[in-house]
Amino acid sequence: MQAAMKTFAVDETSVSGYIYHKLLGHEVEDVVIKCQLPKRFSAPGLPELNHSQVYAVKTVLQRPLSLIQVGHVQSSCLFSVHLETSESVCCRQ
Repeated sequence: MQAAMKTFAVDETSVSGYIYHKLLGHEVEDVVIKCQLPKRFSAPGLPELNHSQVYAVKTVLQRPLSLIQVGHVQSSCLFSVHLETSESVCCRQ
């Protein structure tokens, strides 16, 4: 962990410029990643998401950095499912 923090502190290229400056609290312009989102946001064995949960999943998939408050297991599972699919990997930087 200390080595990772040292690398981050001394090497601005250790992460993307957006993430580097956002983590340091600098003002950065919001980034929305343009990509093709899945048509349905569901996973086997889980109930359908409500509208606000679908919005949250879409938002996370289109941002280079998201803070997710774990509280809704369904939404959290779908973040993982859709980030693992080939359709959604293009959405992450």
